[in-house]
Amino acid sequence: MIRVDLRSDRGSGTVLTLAVAGAVLVLAVGLALLVQAVAAHARAQSVADLSALAAARQLQRATFGVPGSVDACTLAGEVAAHDGGRLSACQELPRGRVRVEALVRTSVGVARATALAGPSS
Repeated sequence: MIRVDLRSDRGSGTVLTLAVAGAVLVLAVGLALLVQAVAAHARAQSVADLSALAAARQLQRATFGVPGSVDACTLAGEVAAHDGGRLSACQELPRGRVRVEALVRTSVGVARATALAGPSS
């Protein structure tokens, strides 16, 4: 007959080590996903900013009579596509301002950002 001493803590170090290693692994994966999400949002914000600036510049050129064959939102869409994103919305606002919403697809999902560009007054 085999006797088991239930009061012995033999082997508990292994269980504790595995538990700590598992917790560290879960935290590392969570941190990696968070970093990817922040980077994706930064990339989407960059696409939105550049697209809005291009559209606002095109509106300003049209205001001063500089000939241009592309309207502002079309140009913004082309800039977004060139930077690896796409526009989900583009709106020309009063006083030569433009608001755009850009989407960038990443490995963790779709990042969305908005930007407003144009004269401040």
